Amino acid sequence: MTDTPTPRQTAPEAPEGASQPRGGAGRPPGASQSLSGAVEGSATARPTDKIRSPWTPEQVDALNRFQREGGMHPFTCGNEHPAHPNAILEATESGWRCHVLGCDYEQDWAHAFMADPNAWPQPLRDVARAIGDFAEHQAVVPPRLKALAVNAVGPALQARGEWLRLTTRQAVAVAVLVAVKAELEAATRGLPDVAGKCPACLRSGLFLGDGGYVTCPQVDCPDPTAAHDAIEERAGANAYDQAINTPPSAAAAAAIRQRLHDGTTPRRRVDRTTPDNSATSSDGPTVAECAADDRRHWSERQYEGGS
Repeated sequence: MTDTPTPRQTAPEAPEGASQPRGGAGRPPGASQSLSGAVEGSATARPTDKIRSPWTPEQVDALNRFQREGGMHPFTCGNEHPAHPNAILEATESGWRCHVLGCDYEQDWAHAFMADPNAWPQPLRDVARAIGDFAEHQAVVPPRLKALAVNAVGPALQARGEWLRLTTRQAVAVAVLVAVKAELEAATRGLPDVAGKCPACLRSGLFLGDGGYVTCPQVDCPDPTAAHDAIEERAGANAYDQAINTPPSAAAAAAIRQRLHDGTTPRRRVDRTTPDNSATSSDGPTVAECAADDRRHWSERQYEGGS
């Protein structure tokens, strides 16, 4: 322990934006390598691209043991609690907490830059960008978005040589989602849920995504695009009906009927010989001719019509 606490000293100075304690400005043991390092440049310096991991369980145990058995006045929030005159701060992996019911004092290692996305270290901005890009182009429901955020934290940190425990990554992901919630809602405001059920999994919740693409958000859906395919088929049939009922409709209806029946690729025109050896033309080869052509060796078809 590098600091000698004084009676009735308070917890370390909170980063900008955190709840401020009243009283002195003493710093408890262990804070120098966690709280101050967690938010490099929070209030007076610019944030860096580094994230410092919060206290380890060993540090938490040592700090709480100091609070209870240190022989000196323990650290407090600085607020007056007449019903709890001996209330002391409790150390957690993420910072200090006052356990008195109704006291809002807390001091997170990440409190300052979590409140302002513009002050985030670069790894967290990378996480927020990845979440935002996904939400803008995919069908995302809240549970999946939260899972995506948690999974996005690890690679973003690893790319910059950082590492955080799973519980901390989860906390970071939740804080990122809270901070960018308004932005995500604005990005997906024009993408409402589509009425109806998915033809593949028979569950509701179809989502209209980017470019008007309808998809099913269920993870275990066997065919998430089945609804979109069905809608396209229905749209083709509706176009056919509209063409028939809209004058002049004969040519348009015939063309749509042909496309719906045969697809968009035009059938090739070939000359063939009838049983009486007279040359004629048709809209395509017969079934027998197609079968005979398939039986020919690939080399014969490759050099067909050569010089």
